Amino acid sequence: GGRVAITVVVVGGALAVVAPLLPLHDPRDVDLANRFAGSSWQHWFGTDSNGRDLLSRLVWGARSSLVGALIVTAAATVAGTALAILAAWHGRWVDTVIARGFDIVFAFPGILLALLAVAVIGAGQVAAIITLSIAYTPYVGRIVRSGAMREVRQPYVMALWLQGQSGTRIAVRHLVPNLRSTVLAQLTLTFGYSLIDLAALSFLGVGAPQDQPDWGVMVAAGQDAIIQGHPRESLLGALMLFCTVLAFSVLGERLGGRRRGRRA
Repeated sequence: GGRVAITVVVVGGALAVVAPLLPLHDPRDVDLANRFAGSSWQHWFGTDSNGRDLLSRLVWGARSSLVGALIVTAAATVAGTALAILAAWHGRWVDTVIARGFDIVFAFPGILLALLAVAVIGAGQVAAIITLSIAYTPYVGRIVRSGAMREVRQPYVMALWLQGQSGTRIAVRHLVPNLRSTVLAQLTLTFGYSLIDLAALSFLGVGAPQDQPDWGVMVAAGQDAIIQGHPRESLLGALMLFCTVLAFSVLGERLGGRRRGRRA
């Protein structure tokens, strides 16, 4: 299972990177004469209701969907880890303020915050990414904070402090590396959740533009085609989302299990 998950992640990432280099049709190229065309040498997965090549939209959709989720995950991981270590290191009122801040943000579902932001700022992928980055920061911060609390009580931290090393140096060179497995496990899970939320916002029409190749957009655009007996577009977009999220969830569980095994 772990090897399959890694393979799915690597293939998806490779498609996102090399999409411009592949000899594919333009994913936005409309050809109404070839609406709902079946699989052929020219269109391996057929075409959608506008005659656009589905294979091209899948490959370019990986670029849109995965990059957005990657930005959300990176921003939430950096912010959550920094705040967690700050809370664990200083303790007392600093820890209380940060923990209560996590609780307040954690009380609101990420997709709800994104919808509120879209209502105020306007629809667009940028607003969704910024809002979800804030919403997922407590998910990372609460897990890392518990591990950081244990680390700051270890004898080596006091020894380094007595040697005259600054708190920043100890955190960067010792605490963060020792929390690496915890951060990686939470990072993979956060990536899967943010990918689903971004796809859901695109499905609702407030995320990625409707002409942009995106897996969430494909699921939404193919709804009417399902009634007409052409479910291929929605099924392909949903299948890519399902496989990618499942792969990252498996990796997260494996990393979390390995961390618990070492601790035991």
